[in-house]
Amino acid sequence: MKLKSLQISGFKSFADKTTINFEDGITGIVGPNGSGKSNIIEAVRWVMGEQSAKSLRGGKMPDVIFSGSESRQALNRAVVTITFDNTDHFLATDYTEVSVTRKLFRNGDSQYLINQSECRLKDVLNLFMDTGLGRDSFSVISQGRVEEIFNSKPEERRTIIEEVAGILSYKQDKQKAEAELTKTNDYLDRVSDLIAELQSQLDPLEEQSSLAKDYLDQKETFDKLEKTRLVYTIDQLQQQNIKATSDIKDATQLVKQYQDKKTALSADVVHLKQERTELESQKDQCQAELLTVTKRYESLSGQQNLDSEKNKYQQQQLDQLAKTIKTNQAKLDAYQQQKTVLDAEVKKRQAEVTDLKTQLKSLSTRELQRKQKAIQAKIEQLQATYIEKMQAVAQVHNEQVNLKKSYEQDSQQQRHVNADLLKLEDNLNEITEAHKEQQRVVEVNKKQAELSETELKKDLDAYQKLAASQKQSQDSWLDAVRIYQQAKTRLETLSSSEVELRGFYQGVQNVLKRQADFQGLIGVVSDLIEVPDKYTKAIETVLGGQLQHLVTQDDQNARQIIQYLTQHKAGRVTVLPLSRIRPKQIPATVRQTILKQAGVEGVAADLVMTKPNLTLVKQYLLGNILIASDLKQASELSKSLPMRLKIVTLNGEIINPTGSMTGGVNRHQNAGLLTQKQIRADLQKQVTQMQRELTNREALVNDFKERLALAETKGTEQRQLFNKNNDAYKDAKTQLEILENQMQDLQRRITAVRYESGQNESLNRDFSTESERLNKQENQLKAELQDLSDATKDQKKALENLRETQEKGQKVTAQYQEKLTTARVQLAQVKANLASLTDNIDAVVKLLTADQLKQAQLRQNQQTQGSRRHVTQQELAENKSQIERLQKDLNLSKTKLSNLEKELTQKEQDLQRVQELSSVAADDLQAIQIKATHLTEQIDHALGALSEKYQVSFELAQQQSLAISQEQLQTDLKLAKKGLEEIGEVNVGAIEEYQRVSSRYQFLNDQKNDLMTSQKQLLETINEIDAEAATRFKRTFDKISVSFSKVFVRMFGGGKAKLELTDPDHLLTTGVEIKAQPPGKKFQRLSLLSGGERALTAITLLFSILEVNPVPFCILDEVEAAFDDANVTRFADYLRNFRHQTQFVVITHRKGTMVECDVLYGVTMQESGISKMASVSLEDVSRKETQI
Repeated sequence: MKLKSLQISGFKSFADKTTINFEDGITGIVGPNGSGKSNIIEAVRWVMGEQSAKSLRGGKMPDVIFSGSESRQALNRAVVTITFDNTDHFLATDYTEVSVTRKLFRNGDSQYLINQSECRLKDVLNLFMDTGLGRDSFSVISQGRVEEIFNSKPEERRTIIEEVAGILSYKQDKQKAEAELTKTNDYLDRVSDLIAELQSQLDPLEEQSSLAKDYLDQKETFDKLEKTRLVYTIDQLQQQNIKATSDIKDATQLVKQYQDKKTALSADVVHLKQERTELESQKDQCQAELLTVTKRYESLSGQQNLDSEKNKYQQQQLDQLAKTIKTNQAKLDAYQQQKTVLDAEVKKRQAEVTDLKTQLKSLSTRELQRKQKAIQAKIEQLQATYIEKMQAVAQVHNEQVNLKKSYEQDSQQQRHVNADLLKLEDNLNEITEAHKEQQRVVEVNKKQAELSETELKKDLDAYQKLAASQKQSQDSWLDAVRIYQQAKTRLETLSSSEVELRGFYQGVQNVLKRQADFQGLIGVVSDLIEVPDKYTKAIETVLGGQLQHLVTQDDQNARQIIQYLTQHKAGRVTVLPLSRIRPKQIPATVRQTILKQAGVEGVAADLVMTKPNLTLVKQYLLGNILIASDLKQASELSKSLPMRLKIVTLNGEIINPTGSMTGGVNRHQNAGLLTQKQIRADLQKQVTQMQRELTNREALVNDFKERLALAETKGTEQRQLFNKNNDAYKDAKTQLEILENQMQDLQRRITAVRYESGQNESLNRDFSTESERLNKQENQLKAELQDLSDATKDQKKALENLRETQEKGQKVTAQYQEKLTTARVQLAQVKANLASLTDNIDAVVKLLTADQLKQAQLRQNQQTQGSRRHVTQQELAENKSQIERLQKDLNLSKTKLSNLEKELTQKEQDLQRVQELSSVAADDLQAIQIKATHLTEQIDHALGALSEKYQVSFELAQQQSLAISQEQLQTDLKLAKKGLEEIGEVNVGAIEEYQRVSSRYQFLNDQKNDLMTSQKQLLETINEIDAEAATRFKRTFDKISVSFSKVFVRMFGGGKAKLELTDPDHLLTTGVEIKAQPPGKKFQRLSLLSGGERALTAITLLFSILEVNPVPFCILDEVEAAFDDANVTRFADYLRNFRHQTQFVVITHRKGTMVECDVLYGVTMQESGISKMASVSLEDVSRKETQI
């Protein structure tokens, strides 16, 4: 292989595309400093994969892109292509010509291409690996590289030998192997951890998976049966729905019939109520007219009675007046006769007095006569006064007699008036009592009517409320029935599950079914522990399948059970022999510490209850399990525990001793054994409570029905009572008004009689007053008469004295005087009698006149009353006829109203009955509609279940349904459901999870084995690599060391040199020390030589390497710059000697080197900052010179 060409574009100072073709032999590149010669070497290193911008004399990689000059703009990319002639296939590729291209853009993008095909940097590096070529190989030695050789440490210097020995690939393989080993160890650790974790999951998952598979098998059977059941159910429901539709039609027609009847009856009731209202109005009007006419009749009758009484009383008065007039007339006639006699007597007495006066006058003397005359005059005056007083007394006496007679007449009349008044008052009292009694009756009837009306309203309200309450109670009862039936059905289902051992594994079921056959079998764990509600979920979750473990007395009993299950292939069980199991406990010190921490409910074994002889079971199962309040507390508790314990929360989350957590809720999670046990207990309580509630509600419904019937009966009776009381009230009120009219009539009559009695009493009072006055007057007059009598006696005594004087002469005069006085007294007496009689006659005449006037007035009144009585009798007859008519009309109205009430009551009862029937029919219709809706919902639900749960249509389900009877279906379905419930809550995902975990566990085990195999293989590989590398290194080192010693002598012209290993026992890490002894000097290390000697020694080492391991080409960048001319010549000679086996590209300033070059390229900067190439073949030049 040889270097064919180098194409540069935009790399550093090579702005333009520049191509350098390399020939065999030595190619020299010359040019002034700063012209860009070294950029060619750097371009070669860059295209061969150099990644260090610093080694390319830049700060960052985009610095290699032409950055512009005074006359040129910066470029956006740099492209370098190096081409090799690979005819000998030195490079591991089938191509005979290989070009490698590298592109870099200013935005940082880059590309690598091999033969114009894009590739990776790694592909480029692999192309040159172990070929002695590459970016860091001795085939390309840039400026400073020689100094690195002699300035580097021995350990760093060994890389030269390694590159020559071709062990870089081994080192790289070792690094990869070591990296793989590290990764393998890491993977192995991780896989071991994962295997340990999976190992803890596999056992429960295996159990869950087995249970889930059993569940799925039974679920498949159950689903087939369930689909068949759904098909049967849908068929039955559709038939029932058809019947319900027909029933709805019939019920609708029945409701319509009842509705029509109710409408007709309602119309009849309304019509009858209107008619009743009209009849009541007519009755009230008739009663009002009857009352008015009755009042008028009673008034007229009373007036007639009053007029009759008055007429009777007036007739009595007339009769009395006739008697009085007759008596007074007789008195008057007697008085007239007496007056005639007295008139004659007065005349006679006057004649006697006149005669006596004449005789006395003739007898008296003048003086005596004067004295006597004076005395006599006085006496006469006194006598005259006495006579006047006597007349006054007589008059008063006559007045008293007349007054007494009049008083007696008035008293007799007053007695009649009083008798009439008493009679009238008695009648009034009777009527008043009757009125009061009637008022009481009216009030009683009114109160009874009002009370009846109130009671009627109350009864109607109560009936309506009772009807509403009865409906509400019936609805409540129906709700209670539904809840009770649901709870009872669920309880029966769960109880049936309990009887049929649902929820238990198949093996547990088979053992429990033959429990009597196994001696020493105590029972199943779930039945042997009592768990408070608070901890049910925690215990149920943490124990899981352990709840189905069987407990026996000893291991012999356990073996008997397992042998039976094995022989009959009846399932698997776990048995806990009390004689073998040991309690799990937490150390006392740890226990005390744990229980003091926040969130700890306690040790699980302490929170459940068992019989004393089974304490070992709960200690074995729960003795080392803690219950925490929540996951947060459990997590904190797990971190702080001094020992690893399983912790379960009240919500069922679990923290395992390994630190893993289990939690969450399945979407369809069945109740566990403990939960089912608790549910059954709760349902039993609910069913018992609902039974009592149902009994109470049913009794309440029946009570409401009875009360409603009673209320209806009571309402009807109350309405009849109200009508009866209302009629009685109206009749009593009418009778009361009649009594009031009678009372008013009697009160008017009594008032009239009392007025007359008052007049009589007034007259009596006047009589008393007048009688008293007359008595006083008479007494006064008598007193005055006594005084006059005494004065007269005194005068007479004086006159006696005068007479004594004139006894003798005046005896005759005295006698005449005495006679005269007697005559005068008699005359006065007669006159007084006459005056009294005259007064009596005047009084009798006055009385007679008054009586006659009164008699005439009474007769006129009788005529008027007779005429009025005739009119009244006619009006009474008319009123009586009208009353009889109105009474007939009223009785007819009452009869019609009573009949109407009966008809209305009957209609209302019919309406009520029809309403009840309509309500019942409506309720039945509603119930049927609800049933139809429920059936439709059930059908939809069943169809939905088929569609959603089984993804099949009804028709397809019919085709897939099993050909078995419903009884067999129910039995099989029950058994299948029992089987599912026996299995209980399962994690179906556990199958896949178990497979996944098992596969992963197996995979990880395989991985572990593979990793362990890989680990072993990698260790073996590393050992092999180390051995091969050490062998190659030692072999190459020995060759290079021998070659180095030889080449050194040639290069220095004598002396000696050698390569030494710093640690020969460890060939993989040993360093390489260079020792040299130039001619004339002692043997010493490279670092102690001069600069030129070190450089030449380094070049000697390079040439030694080329002898041992020739490379196709070698690029040297001013490596001989520090040589003197003699060493340059030796250097050039050596290049010339190797030109046939190695192609050299030399960048140099030394003429000795240039002379040996076959081709020279000149690098110039004709344009500032831009490098240009010029080439010349020295052989051609030499040939031309020879020809010349």
